[in-house]
Amino acid sequence: MSDAPVTLNTLLWNGSSSAGANALIDAVKQHAPVDIAKLPTLQWRELAQAVEDQVATGFDTSLGAILVRSWSDLAAIREAADPRRTPPDTTRSVPLVEHSIESVHHPKLEITIEGLRSFDVVFEVKLALKITGAILGIRNARIREIRLGECRGEATLSLGGHTLHRYELGSARFPGHIRFAGEGMPIGQYARDPVRRH
Repeated sequence: MSDAPVTLNTLLWNGSSSAGANALIDAVKQHAPVDIAKLPTLQWRELAQAVEDQVATGFDTSLGAILVRSWSDLAAIREAADPRRTPPDTTRSVPLVEHSIESVHHPKLEITIEGLRSFDVVFEVKLALKITGAILGIRNARIREIRLGECRGEATLSLGGHTLHRYELGSARFPGHIRFAGEGMPIGQYARDPVRRH
């Protein structure tokens, strides 16, 4: 398994910033301010490079973070994170049955061309995922790892209320195992009050 995190960029374009830029540049042209939209071809090439440079960072929200945010309010996860119910330094395995997740994100590209004003392009990415099962490893109010059953779904990329692309996300796009770096991903209020170690 690769340790590289699966991000929005990975899910939409297999991690290829150039593929992402190609998908976004027409939208940037259509929705750019008037003075930008009338740029000659050469400057549009510069703009395309600027878009490519920012795809990796603008679409860098990780799948792991999306899942943790979606699951943090579930009773079983809150119980496993609660230090009154789970002793410090104890790892709990929490299974989740088949369920769906919907998540909305607003990645932003900041476009600057020499001699012209800068402008921002804010996209909307909607994820609708169906997960057939998952097992979470929770320790000290943090999710340390996730083992996913089959996961599939759809992503919709929009700009200015207009749908640009719909992406079918087959199970091959998703890792079977996500291991978080360091102490893991915090769970709600319990992680804000760290467990004291003796």
